[in-house]
Order: sequence, then C-alpha cells, then structure tokens
Amino acid sequence: MKSDLKNELCNNTLSSLNKRVQVPDYDRSQIEIGIVHLGPGAFHRAHQAVYTDDLLRLKYKNWGICAVSLNSARFRDSVKKQDNLYTLAIRDIDPKLRIVGSIIEILFAPQSHDAVISRLSESNVKVVTLTITEKGYCLLPNNRLDFGDSDIKFDLEHPDTPKTAIGYLSAGLHKRYQQNLDPFVLVSCDNLMDNGVVLKQAVVDFSYKIDQDLANWISNTVFSPRTMVDSITPTTNQALIKSVEDDLGFLDEWPVQRENFSQWIFEDVPGMVLPPWDSVGAVFGADIKKYESCKLKILNGLHSSIAFVGLITGFETVAEALDDKSIRDYVQKLLESEIIPSLSAPEGLDIETYASAVLKRFKNTQIHHFLSQIAWDSSKKIPVRILDTLQDNYRLGNPCGGLCLAISSWMLLIETMVSRDIPIVDPIVDELKGIIRRTPENGERVDAFLALDQVFPKDLVDNSSFRRAVVGYFLELKEDPATTLKKYSFT
Repeated sequence: MKSDLKNELCNNTLSSLNKRVQVPDYDRSQIEIGIVHLGPGAFHRAHQAVYTDDLLRLKYKNWGICAVSLNSARFRDSVKKQDNLYTLAIRDIDPKLRIVGSIIEILFAPQSHDAVISRLSESNVKVVTLTITEKGYCLLPNNRLDFGDSDIKFDLEHPDTPKTAIGYLSAGLHKRYQQNLDPFVLVSCDNLMDNGVVLKQAVVDFSYKIDQDLANWISNTVFSPRTMVDSITPTTNQALIKSVEDDLGFLDEWPVQRENFSQWIFEDVPGMVLPPWDSVGAVFGADIKKYESCKLKILNGLHSSIAFVGLITGFETVAEALDDKSIRDYVQKLLESEIIPSLSAPEGLDIETYASAVLKRFKNTQIHHFLSQIAWDSSKKIPVRILDTLQDNYRLGNPCGGLCLAISSWMLLIETMVSRDIPIVDPIVDELKGIIRRTPENGERVDAFLALDQVFPKDLVDNSSFRRAVVGYFLELKEDPATTLKKYSFT
C-alpha cells in the first residue's frame, strides 16, 4: 500500500531522516545545471550522479545534472514528487544509505524534444555523459554507425524530434554550432572498448548526413575521452524498495543499490576541461586502454560467462553461482589460463591482484546481482566481453576452451528460454527465436547462431577450431552441464 504524502522522501523530509543517513548538505535551489546525462538508469544514479553529488557537497554549484530518459517516463514520474531525490543503498559488510541530490531536472525525451535540445544547447552545459548500454549506440560490428538501424533512419529524416542518443547529440551540437558556442564534452560511461572514440565517430558519421560543415566542426572541436567505469549495480526490485522504506521511515519509489567499490577512470586529453571529479575519487590521465581492456575482459567477461553457465545450471545470482564448486573451478581456470594471459597490465596494476579482488566482489552475498540481468542484450555484449579475448588468444596461440564453452552456454540458454517461453531481452530477439524454431538441436543450430554477423566476426566463424569447440561444448552441455564444466576444469 502506498504511503501517505507526508511519509515520502522529498526536500521537506530530509531533516527528519536518521542522522546516519548522508543527505545533501547544499542548497539544491542554487545549483546550476552543467551536465546533461542521457540514460539515467540504475548505474548512472549509483555512480556518476554520486560522484557529482560529492562535487556539489564541495560547493561546486555549477555541476547539477539534467537527466534525460530516452525510452521510459517511469523514472521521471517516480521521483518527481520526491524533488528528484533518491536513495543509494551501499550493500556490503558495512551497509550504508545516502540521499543523492545531484539530479536537478528530469526530462522524458519523447515528450520533450525541444526542451532536451534546448538544454543541450545552453552555454552553461559543458558536459554530456551517457549510460545507454551497448545497443544504444546503434553500431555495426565494426563499431561504425549502423545507417540501416530503423531509429537512425528516423532521426535522419526527423532531426528535430530524434529517438536516439546519437540523434540528440547531433541536434544539440548543431544548435551550438549555429549559435557559435563551444561544444560540450562527450563522456561515454558504457562498456565499449574505446568508448569515447566510438561515440564521437558515431556522432560525426550521423552529422555528416545532416551538414558536412557541422560534422567537420564536431570532428575538430569535440572532446570525447575514453573512460572506464566500475561498480556492481543490481537492478532495483520490490525487496530493495521495502528495505529502504523500512530503514528510512519514508517511501522512496525508486532507490538504487550497489557495492561499496566504485571506480571512474579517464584518459588524459590535452585541452579538455571536465568537472573536477578527480577531487572526489575519479582518476584522470591513466593508461585508459589497458585499464579498459582489463575491466572488460576480467570483470565483464567473467560476468557474462558466469551468467550463461549459471543460468543453464539453475542458479539465480552471481554469488549463488560461485558457491557451486563446478562453476567456481570453471571460472578460476578460465581466468588463469585464458583471460589473464591475453592481457597487458597498465603501469601500477597487478592483474592477478585485480582479478582476485573482482572474484571477491562477485562473492559478496549482500549484492543480489541476478544472472538474468547480466544476460540481457548479450548479442551486443558478447563481442566486447568474450570474442575480443577469443580472437586475441587464437592469435597468440593461447587456450580458448573456456571461452568457447561460454559461447555454447549462451546458445543453450537461448534454446532453453525459447522452449520454456521465457522472455528474452535482446535487440535481435526475433532472430534468436527464429534460429531455435527452424533448426534441429545439433551442430546445424550452432552454425545458425554463428551466422549472426552482427555478433560473430567472419574470421572467427571461419576458424574450424572455434566452430568445432563450440559445437562440441553445445552438445555436451545439453547432456549434462555440470559434468561438462568439470571436464573443462580438470583437463
């Protein structure tokens, strides 16, 4: 039952909260919007918005956030009556609650095209951050913009009422270009290799179709650094909402949760001006490509691999899956024999120590990170999380069995979900369902998966060793997943 208005989180109830709960100690009415964020999902609100909240606590009052939801009005509608405040629950050995106040304005783009583009073109806005997931970039397998994407086609035909982040960025930059304003800095916070480079190129490619002079201006003047972000952030569920309400004594309709660990690393780009996030824990000027590679291959690669093998063996969360010896042994061998040997460590980072810390974080029982959430959109995640490592290992002559097993597990997971009519969250869901419905349960089905050229690069598909391993593991996993995992781990 919904709480009375007086029992809801808002500016007027902050002073009534338990003193152990950290609340904004700044006057939110005096904060100017200097950042626009596209895609304010759980990760942004648990990560970048918290770094920015820390900045505002240091009296940097010109870095408030305008959060732009591209696909759903739910976030706006849920927290509007809360004055855009929400709770961050730190789930660790020492749990904590804090109220985050850095989001000053929320816009739902499909109902506010003009307002979004106007905000993007304001001179006070210096930075645009993004967490739109891999699929939000509308990319081809070569990481260039997919002009065949239906939403990109729409945006090119209707540049004043776009649907995509790329379309909005181009429209905002176009207006700044026309007004002779400096461009904003683009900050991608998604798990893409070379994320800043890829984002800028997509905006340039799109804008070239609109105005070649605009595209050249963006290419020559816009900063878009590579970044690496990290903090395990499960989705919000009713259990979290109830727990937060019980602890606060006030209803928060959409709190977020994460582990205590948080990391945000930027490459150094001469001349680029960012909010001073480095004063509140972000790292500027690191060897970002190597950090990025370590994180994508170790943390994200293991996450997806655990999700696939965990789901087909009946587990729900990462911690539960790693409590199973056969999965734990699989993960350890995969890490030691296939992932770590493919990496070159950045200066100051011990890869083995980092990997051990990641596994310890995965085993945090206070974090209920559902494997199903990690498995969302896997057709977009697999290329950067697993296939890049596979290609590196084939080139280096390293073992590849555990990575191939992960791919086979994903194929079996899709087969299982289709046969049980379990909803699949993936941009190519219709193609995945079609494969299961039209192919027999043998190597022919694997070949149909491998023919998905938006997932699997041709050089990998043409590798007979890769195909043989994936087919073999697929058939073995169908018979007995646990035995297949043990066989890999101890051979």
